[in-house]
Amino acid sequence: MEKIIVVEDDKDVRENIEDILSSEGYEIKIADNGLQALEILSTFFPDLIITDILMPYLDGYELIRELHKRELTSEIPVIFLTAKSDYTQIRDGMRLGAADYITKPFRYKDITDSVKVQLEKKNKQKNAILAVKDDIYNILPGDLTSILDNIKGFSQVLINKGRNIAGDELSEIALYIKLSSDRIKKHLEKFYRIVELESFLRSNNYSILKEMPKVDNMDEVIHSVVDELSVPAGREDDFFISIEEGEIGIPRYFFRMIIVEVLENSLRYSKKGTKIKVKGSTNGGNYELIIADSGNGIPPTRLEELNDPHKDCDTLKIGYTKGLGVCFIKRALNVFGGEIEFASEYKKGASILLRFGLRSKNNFRDNESNNIWQRKGAVSPN
Repeated sequence: MEKIIVVEDDKDVRENIEDILSSEGYEIKIADNGLQALEILSTFFPDLIITDILMPYLDGYELIRELHKRELTSEIPVIFLTAKSDYTQIRDGMRLGAADYITKPFRYKDITDSVKVQLEKKNKQKNAILAVKDDIYNILPGDLTSILDNIKGFSQVLINKGRNIAGDELSEIALYIKLSSDRIKKHLEKFYRIVELESFLRSNNYSILKEMPKVDNMDEVIHSVVDELSVPAGREDDFFISIEEGEIGIPRYFFRMIIVEVLENSLRYSKKGTKIKVKGSTNGGNYELIIADSGNGIPPTRLEELNDPHKDCDTLKIGYTKGLGVCFIKRALNVFGGEIEFASEYKKGASILLRFGLRSKNNFRDNESNNIWQRKGAVSPN
């Protein structure tokens, strides 16, 4: 049984909503102000909250702010009750994150329809996250398990023989544990990137993806990632960057993730003192970004796999963490209509070409039929 809290200072309205939702089979708790609703939350966790805006002690605006401050309640959908003519209240409520609003006076159907829609959205998102979680568990790598086993083994050595271990050896063990922990963190970050993107897609939250800020300063994004990765590695002088500005439709958030993943690999597989070149320019209706290094290169069989359009995240290096980063990049580019190509001379270096469709000022909003984002499986940036 799904649970709902109704927050309304008008007794007649509050009881009316309670009667409507109880007859529909929901478990209801009522409160006459936001402060009382917060008290109820300590013992009753709802799937949805319906709240009036103007109330004593703690109004609807303050209530939703308090909900968003708390991790456990930040994702609870909130429906606002408001006067029919008060568009300012509606606008302010939606800006604060309200999922919907119901105008007073309302009909039976207004309440039930709004509640049903919001609960279906929440359940769809929940199922999407669970589905992604199942997929992630299916590809949990043996590599990750072996790292944890090694940490456990070294920890056991410290427990059993810690007092008899010389200082140098003790430092070596501590360093290994730290480096192993860093590797685990990196792996989990890759998992999180995939989970986040897949959660958007499986819950059909394309509107959120479309509304996310786009890349408005290509050079700034590239340089910020290079600084973030090169300084800890002591390789600030190894980068050669030449970036031409271009408006691309992929959200800045995901674009930055892709660049982080590619540059991390370039740093990992090339030696300190060798150059990593990052060059970006427009080419026809696309923006092309090339990242080239003078590292180990890519083995021929692996290169063939990477460039095979039929290899997806379910078949590309499953069970091996080094495939997860590529998995994320391919998935993200596919969603936003981009492409990736790998080139390499084994033992001499590798280059990666990222190709993004340009945002056309002429057809960005009005004429989508000729837009590159209309490719199958791509999300329009509009």
